Amino acid sequence: MCLSWSGFIPPTTLKLRGEGILRGQDKYEETIKLDEERLRAKVPQTRSFWTVYEYLKAFPVTSIPIAAKHLNLSYNSISKAFATLQKYNLIMQGSNTTRNRVWKYACLDFIFTLPSINQTT
Repeated sequence: MCLSWSGFIPPTTLKLRGEGILRGQDKYEETIKLDEERLRAKVPQTRSFWTVYEYLKAFPVTSIPIAAKHLNLSYNSISKAFATLQKYNLIMQGSNTTRNRVWKYACLDFIFTLPSINQTT
């Protein structure tokens, strides 16, 4: 027997959560569009840079070694792309360590915040 959690959640709450997801998706798409326009005007059109940027859109929290492994690019190529993205304030360091730093797409931080109870009721 399989129970659905939606049976325990009032329909109005589900509707509000669904609308919140759509608003979040719209915000994500708008943020990406604005960032891409800004980058295309300022950053050279190198394959490695744009490969890293596309990866960050899909995985907004990562590290250089993990990105290098997934993209089959060198550590130095990823590091250079991250430095450029940091220069334009698109990513920020998520940890204070000097080794194995975690980076996150700064403009997409709204993805990681949970709505307060007042926003859903």
